[in-house]
Amino acid sequence: MRELSPEAVRDWMTQDDAVQYIDVRTVAEFAQGRPLLRAVNVPFVFHTPTAGAEVPNGSFVDLIAWLHAPSTPLVLGGGADSRAARAAAALAAQGY
Repeated sequence: MRELSPEAVRDWMTQDDAVQYIDVRTVAEFAQGRPLLRAVNVPFVFHTPTAGAEVPNGSFVDLIAWLHAPSTPLVLGGGADSRAARAAAALAAQGY
């Protein structure tokens, strides 16, 4: 697991069609603007509308496993907070 600049991600995805971009932000955040790359939105957390609290997406790892084999190179993006790093750690614990 490593952190890449947006430019490095763009270059890697341009050179390798096997690389998949997973945007781990909420659906609402993804709808407000998304990367100009081929990306799929699989939220790592959900925000409750009344309290604004984070609720973990208990199906996150299962959804990624359904979409991609552990050998698939994945890029996780999630904005300025730690969601992408937490999502990467959850996937790494499952062999990604």
